[in-house]
Amino acid sequence: MRKAVFGGTFDPPHNAHIMIASTVLSMKLADKVLFVPAFNPPHKTGQVVTEYSHRLEMLKLTLKDFSDFEISEIESEYPDKPSYSLDTMRELSARFPETSFVLLIGSDSLRQLHTWHNAHELVDEFDFIIYPRPDEIPSETELIPFWTEKKAHSLRKRLLKMPVSSVSSSEIRRKIFENKSVDNLINADVKCYICTNRIYSGGGLTT
Repeated sequence: MRKAVFGGTFDPPHNAHIMIASTVLSMKLADKVLFVPAFNPPHKTGQVVTEYSHRLEMLKLTLKDFSDFEISEIESEYPDKPSYSLDTMRELSARFPETSFVLLIGSDSLRQLHTWHNAHELVDEFDFIIYPRPDEIPSETELIPFWTEKKAHSLRKRLLKMPVSSVSSSEIRRKIFENKSVDNLINADVKCYICTNRIYSGGGLTT
């Protein structure tokens, strides 16, 4: 069994997350996609992040009709420490030794990967699948100052050839705050949940 670990804040989860995960499965790069919402996202320090329980519930609503998508709450088990990818991947591998875990990240994260906690250990120990983000696809030349030429080449080769989506959680939050339609961006049940709990809402989300 091979599982792609799709980490993130998912604040909120949206249709592009589904498209990315579905592409990974259709290309047979993994048997399942494991969504791991971050409890204490280290890259969001100093930023306002929606309460974990809300993000988890929205993710459950988003994924409820997809049998090959799973959710792990593993990072909520360590509430007092940052949600580092290396720690999560190691813990998953230790708990499920019969499963091969590969890390699914965006090309924007690839550009910043050298700044991640113990990044070189992460790259040495685990495989990656990288999906493209608009205007955020680093060349090997950009990566080489932070990695060996061999590693830079290897990481760049893991970039998927798939449509690039410009949808982002920050855009969705902004639209909701401005009371604009997000009907084509998120699950209808998630929209209702956001409306009921007044998440992100300034003037109120139209139902």
